[in-house]
Amino acid sequence: MNAINFFNPDLVIIGAGVSKAGRLLLDPVKRVVKARALQVASEKVDVKISTLSDDAGSLGAAILILKDIFHGLYRHKNLEVQRK
Repeated sequence: MNAINFFNPDLVIIGAGVSKAGRLLLDPVKRVVKARALQVASEKVDVKISTLSDDAGSLGAAILILKDIFHGLYRHKNLEVQRK
């Protein structure tokens, strides 16, 4: 609840192995969010089960790393061009 109250997200996605529980987990989570989160946050947030594979977290991390590497290369090239 603290994360929902603090970040006030529009969507919370339950993924990885936990998501295999499906509605068995989803319905109680939604009830707890409604009962314990601040009213402003609980009315706004939607809780869903991920439709992606268990590798989604690893793939997302890899993408962030690659994005950082290529952004760094792009920044470095722009500095070289500006110096010339």
